[in-house]
Amino acid sequence: MDLSTQVDKTVTVTGRISGVPWQHIVASVEGCHSSEYFDLDDGYQIVVYLKNPITEKGRISVTGKVIGVRGGSKRPGAAKSEPYTEYHVVVDSWRPAPQ
Repeated sequence: MDLSTQVDKTVTVTGRISGVPWQHIVASVEGCHSSEYFDLDDGYQIVVYLKNPITEKGRISVTGKVIGVRGGSKRPGAAKSEPYTEYHVVVDSWRPAPQ
């Protein structure tokens, strides 16, 4: 799913909490006390923002609102002033997904 087309919409994505975080722009989201790097089933990684930590270690589905987080590019060779947006999910709920 292309999250850039889903800003301010509620989506459900499936994957698992990552053991290998990539470099991401991270935001401070009101009401969320933690964040996790989340490996999507399609091979991409996003950041999810949570009111409470996720305790499940296996595959899960998270549902929440997509937000755009803007900052300087982290791409090697890119000018730091070059604007860049990543798309993350503010989680409302989660559930274990079939393995």
